[in-house]
Amino acid sequence: MQPDKGLEMTVALRETDAGQGVPGNFRALATFNFIYQ
Repeated sequence: MQPDKGLEMTVALRETDAGQGVPGNFRALATFNFIYQ
């Protein structure tokens, strides 16, 4: 529920997307993070 955590999550997801280059994996990770929050 903190904006700081949300920003960090976005950065991590963005890095994964750039390294992997696969939208499928990126989406799965985003969903998991959202549930965790």
